[in-house]
Amino acid sequence: MAPSAEVRVAVARRGIESYARGDIEGTLAVMHPEIEGYAEGPNTGTFRGTDGFLGWTAEWMEAWERFDLDLSRVEAVGERHAVAIVDQTGLGRDSGVEVDQRVAYLFEIDGEERCVHLALYLDPERAFRAARERESAPG
Repeated sequence: MAPSAEVRVAVARRGIESYARGDIEGTLAVMHPEIEGYAEGPNTGTFRGTDGFLGWTAEWMEAWERFDLDLSRVEAVGERHAVAIVDQTGLGRDSGVEVDQRVAYLFEIDGEERCVHLALYLDPERAFRAARERESAPG
């Protein structure tokens, strides 16, 4: 059974908010152990499993002196997805470059209320399009 829109929004919110406050255990608690992920941007690529997620995020965080997430909103899409709009700010560790950008995290939530797919898009509209495309594919 597909999780309700409220459940999907809550799972995505918990995932983003726990990661933003440095609660990795809380972040992993919303993830399926075999989660699949995709990110676009400077560290474009895919990851698999919670170990893959941890490696991906560790590589990303090494580049920053300071990096913060501010959750703007979360919207349910279709029967299985939610999109979290997040404002990211940071200060490059070596470059000193300041970053301030709005991105979107696409969550696919299974019937056990865990994230089975997570994707980061630099353009929020791309995340919504990807969610609609994934919705039309077999779950």
